[in-house]
Amino acid sequence: MKLKNKWLLNTLKIGLDVAWYLNFITAAITLYQLVKSILFRNDYIFALPVRLATTLERYYPTYLINGDSVTMQAHEGSLIVTTPNPFFQILSILSFVFYRVLFIAILYQLRKVFTTFYRNEPFQYQNIARLKTAALYIALYFPLLLIDTLVDHYLLKSYTTKFSLAWHFPYAYLGVAAIVYVTAEILRYGFELKKENEEFI
Repeated sequence: MKLKNKWLLNTLKIGLDVAWYLNFITAAITLYQLVKSILFRNDYIFALPVRLATTLERYYPTYLINGDSVTMQAHEGSLIVTTPNPFFQILSILSFVFYRVLFIAILYQLRKVFTTFYRNEPFQYQNIARLKTAALYIALYFPLLLIDTLVDHYLLKSYTTKFSLAWHFPYAYLGVAAIVYVTAEILRYGFELKKENEEFI
């Protein structure tokens, strides 16, 4: 059982390390492409997610599979805007950098935690603080993405009133943040039990 747990911890640690270094590579490539597009283009393109009205849904011909009737319907689409104004492209670059830095901060905290787990030294006050910090960073995605959605809503209404925005609330981030925070509290409780046992002995 101990060997199995060690293998699992080792796998998680390697996975976080791979994600850590791969993140920098993909971030550099994406940032290069974004900056290149703003320097060498006269027109800039951005997309807004829209919900199609019932009368505007695109229906495809119905076909049969094993006697079942299958129909495809499009309920959402994208409003593509081409503009000579680079403001939105600059905004997307700043947003990308901010979200990527936040993601790096989360990975940093988790790597620190799993390194101590891998070394069989999990009961540290630093780990509790690291997990709670990671939970805070993860939870920050919810209000930030909500702000992005509100900005998209404002932009959409400035271009057209024929469509409504396809709202997607990022509740999953709050759930993950809650799980990480609860894990930190469990670790704190385990640390206190360990400390009490050591004092008793």
